[in-house]
Amino acid sequence: MSKGITLFYFKSFTPIIMETNIIERNLRQFHGTEEYHKHLFPGKSPLLLTDGCKYIRDDLQAFWLFDAILIYQMHKSLRDVNFQIWG
Repeated sequence: MSKGITLFYFKSFTPIIMETNIIERNLRQFHGTEEYHKHLFPGKSPLLLTDGCKYIRDDLQAFWLFDAILIYQMHKSLRDVNFQIWG
């Protein structure tokens, strides 16, 4: 595994600095999901997130990532795809 620093931003653009090995270790606890969580974006259908995605969104403050995924849903090649895996 590579070690490094990852920079995330709170909604107020205050940086969060976390070592990538800590993030990788925390993500190892997620296998499947116990429940799905909605990510809402104005004017779009909600995106259903697994527990691991919710960790990334909430604990790492990466709301922007899931907003970007929702924005791309209007692209012609993705519009009719019901199940997607983004990696």
